[in-house]
Amino acid sequence: MIWLSTSTIARLRDQLRTKGQRPSVALGDGKATPEEAELATITAEYGPISEAMYLMMSADGKVTSDEREVLKGALRNLSGDTLRGMYIEALLERAAKAVEAEGRDARLKDVIATLHEDPARAEVAFVLAAGGGGGGAHPGPPGGAPGRPTPGAGGGGGGPPPPPAPPARAARPWAGAGACGAPQTPPPDEENETLNSLAEGLGIDDSRANELLDSVEADLAERPAQPEQPS
Repeated sequence: MIWLSTSTIARLRDQLRTKGQRPSVALGDGKATPEEAELATITAEYGPISEAMYLMMSADGKVTSDEREVLKGALRNLSGDTLRGMYIEALLERAAKAVEAEGRDARLKDVIATLHEDPARAEVAFVLAAGGGGGGAHPGPPGGAPGRPTPGAGGGGGGPPPPPAPPARAARPWAGAGACGAPQTPPPDEENETLNSLAEGLGIDDSRANELLDSVEADLAERPAQPEQPS
């Protein structure tokens, strides 16, 4: 099992509370039951974040039980343990059905459009997507900082030097430990492409992406990730 750092989640929760915009909630004709009204409020606040994580986790065509538990635990902790399990399951079900009905590209565009004008919430979604996708614990690549690509790396030998490598895209500076608290290899192309598209759409550039993921590593260095206690 992989776990999100509790200190990282606490910091993201504080960021949402102090800097995030309050999402608007439309209840139609006002005849919603208390449960429907509560779900509408939860969906407005946590729906785009949970869907960003779901899109990242399902980029390889499947979502494992471990990944579902990571997503559920992240949402529970992000809410300060106020989200009930039935509502978390409803958010996951909503994300899965939306992808099935509309396709991944359309859903990613919608998530980006919803988050783009709320930088604090957008960054929370990016960090959780970066940490939540990528699966279980794997050793990092040999040489250098685990999980971080080496720009312009090429073979030695004679001949003219290779042309300069193009600038790395926004979401490629993967932290060695990542937000899940376990070493990870660079994500597969599908996950990498999803995270790149998310970062670019949200206006998170290379520098800011590195800063966000470095903060995750710093949290883990100060307080290693702990398993969530069963509810």
